[in-house]
Amino acid sequence: MIHLRHSGPVRYWKPIQTGIEQDDDTATVASLARCAPAELLADGVRLQRPLSPHLSARLSGRRIELGPLEDTFTAAREGAQFVVEGAGGVLVPVNDIQMMIDLMSRLDLPVLIASRSTLGTINHTLLTIEALRRRSLT
Repeated sequence: MIHLRHSGPVRYWKPIQTGIEQDDDTATVASLARCAPAELLADGVRLQRPLSPHLSARLSGRRIELGPLEDTFTAAREGAQFVVEGAGGVLVPVNDIQMMIDLMSRLDLPVLIASRSTLGTINHTLLTIEALRRRSLT
């Protein structure tokens, strides 16, 4: 994020965050990248239990809808580049019928895959690439 600043305004957003009692990715990024408040978009779904988004929402009596998240992004997008962090992998469910990849498709941003360097990662990474290609995401 620090190097992106040289190319113009940049903002960080994690639209869906679970496990906020133990971990707050937005606060971590703000600290590590020394973000000003204007460089963060804090709106979104914030759930207490550190579970998949759909399960954490269900146990909280909520349902995650992608439309409002897309609207939040569209309203904040003008004039800035964004780094948007997903929750889990591309096929992680956000509700009973939609997954993170559906939100990625709606936001229409290039995707960066973060992979581990441990046993089993090649298959996981290639499956992720295959899912992204099927949706024509770059």
